[in-house]
Amino acid sequence: MTNKEAIEILPVARLCIKGNPNVVDEEFNRYSEALDKAIEALEKQVPKRLKNMGGWYACPACFKPITNMECDAKYPAHSCGQLVIWEDNNDK
Repeated sequence: MTNKEAIEILPVARLCIKGNPNVVDEEFNRYSEALDKAIEALEKQVPKRLKNMGGWYACPACFKPITNMECDAKYPAHSCGQLVIWEDNNDK
């Protein structure tokens, strides 16, 4: 299973948990929060192109400035943990 597939499936899991009569609201809230964190972490593992801010680039997740000096690998992680793609960041 890929990260993208897991991101699509986890919200369905939330609905299954909510529909389970054996799960009380407090448990559901806990499970829901865990699923949110899992989705957020998985989304950061999917490489995204840097945002062109007109003369400089920003992280697509946190929008902090990022330079090519920070990008020494094909998919480097920015300080927030987002994998980014530095190559081919020309807006087409």
